[in-house]
Amino acid sequence: IAVPVHMDGQCIAFLHSGQVFPRPPSKAQYDRAAEKLSEWNLDISLPEIKKSYHSAAVYTRRRQDAVLQLLTQFAEQLTQKANELLLRARLAEPPLIVRAKKYLHEHMAETVRLEDVAKHLHVSTFYFCKQFKKHVGMNFTDYLTRLRIEHTKRLLREPKQQISEIAFAVGFHSLPHFNRSFKRVTGQTPTEFREDTRQQLTH
Repeated sequence: IAVPVHMDGQCIAFLHSGQVFPRPPSKAQYDRAAEKLSEWNLDISLPEIKKSYHSAAVYTRRRQDAVLQLLTQFAEQLTQKANELLLRARLAEPPLIVRAKKYLHEHMAETVRLEDVAKHLHVSTFYFCKQFKKHVGMNFTDYLTRLRIEHTKRLLREPKQQISEIAFAVGFHSLPHFNRSFKRVTGQTPTEFREDTRQQLTH
């Protein structure tokens, strides 16, 4: 069982329960696994593997749900603390970066170019680009993409809104580009993310 810990909408870690089985492991299952391991000629100790396999915890569905609930509570507390630390770090950002982020949040649904933001801030494009990467830790384009994806994730929780509508609403002008960007940032397609979210809400 693994529960994600988030910071600023990004998964930064997982809380794990360790290996558990839904039912007691059988000799037949182990024998099949041991046969495969032997075929692969791995440098491992089968007796130790067998001991570990048969000593794994067996959790009923009810106990799994209890562990999941406990890990989720811990994850939420860690997420809260992580975001508090992030907020403090943001407060320490130079005014130029704070103003730039504010501008991007307000205009992300529009066509936003690096030159536009630099002009708004009354600095050169080169200087702004260098300062943004230095203080934010990523370039302007990546930050804007992630900002749009985070907004997308919130909108995807609304089942009545079409994915294509959401893509254009957050500032993407190409559906294929939107799908590629979403999967690159989240590891899932928008459809997969929406389905996972729906299942979490129904459990």
